[in-house]
Amino acid sequence: MFIDAENLINWIKNEGPEKLLEELSTQGQVIVRRAYGKWTNQNLSQLQENLNHNGFELLHNFHPVSGKNSSDIQMTIDAMEYALKLTDVSWFVLATGDSDFSPLFRKLREIGKEVIGIGPKSPLSECVKTSCSRYIYTHNDNTEENEILAFELDEIEDLLEKIIDKHEGSINIANLKNQILQIDNAFNEKQMGFKNFTSFIDSLDFLKHEKDMVSYRRPSDAATSYKTLLKRKNWDFLPKTIVNKLYKACDGIPVLPRQQIVDKLVTKNIEGTSSSIIRKFLNILHKSKLAKVSQIIDDEKTIEITKTNDYLQKIDFAMLSRLLSAIHESNSKIEKDKLKKLLYGNYTDKEFEKIILAAKENVVNKDDNDH
Repeated sequence: MFIDAENLINWIKNEGPEKLLEELSTQGQVIVRRAYGKWTNQNLSQLQENLNHNGFELLHNFHPVSGKNSSDIQMTIDAMEYALKLTDVSWFVLATGDSDFSPLFRKLREIGKEVIGIGPKSPLSECVKTSCSRYIYTHNDNTEENEILAFELDEIEDLLEKIIDKHEGSINIANLKNQILQIDNAFNEKQMGFKNFTSFIDSLDFLKHEKDMVSYRRPSDAATSYKTLLKRKNWDFLPKTIVNKLYKACDGIPVLPRQQIVDKLVTKNIEGTSSSIIRKFLNILHKSKLAKVSQIIDDEKTIEITKTNDYLQKIDFAMLSRLLSAIHESNSKIEKDKLKKLLYGNYTDKEFEKIILAAKENVVNKDDNDH
């Protein structure tokens, strides 16, 4: 187990190594534990006692050039040395943060080793994880972690539906987990707070688990969640932290074709995002009238992103308009407390009533125009 401590300071502070060692205890004995960094650095020096307590050997790396982290080179050398020297070792765990260790991961797998990668969710990690047997995400703070975990749960629910639909509505629970991991090797029910995969499945209201088989439990329309109703309106719900990060990252992006905007945002390697999430973000901007077609160049549409301080309010208005329409179509009840929790902006009761009223009028006007 190798940790690039300088890239994962917050993860170490939040007991990441302890939780990881506990989780991997079923895989076998961890015989090598190394953490790399410039330990004279004030941020790292306070982590030494914790890592030492958990059996990590602390390797000091000098930085000949200020701002350059030389730990990745040393980790690569050590990993290959141990892989060739300890032929009976099956698994290598590399906690590398946002560094691209794909060549090392691929080489280790070529010589028959299983590789677990650890780092923040980002466009880079989405590329790196395909080179791993398994990938584990880290998060920087509790607020962001809770938002991202809730979003990942929604994503997994969508994936579950696709897999179960493919198997005509019923599948063995062990086979179900294997198929999830084949599609997303970063899936980990324990990171979502569940003891095991069975307890995770049992927590989902729309699924039924009997005799090792998982199938749908069809809820009544009245019990359908607001997020499910938004999905029916093709609305991609993203965590507020992600929306804020991506919208801020749009500063300075000129009028470009959609894919070029995606590529520019991907190169910024924003934590918690991926190319798929960026596309969903652009869909939200388009539906909120914050992104519009500017002109067509060489048969390709170019997109202009509007920058404004009230972007969260505009997104909330677009989302509410669609949700209220879906609520009306499904004969569901409007529960204002639940509606308010979905919104990105912070509103007084008076402001909230105003935006609800405006969204209702928008739905009525749209229905009139449709007729």
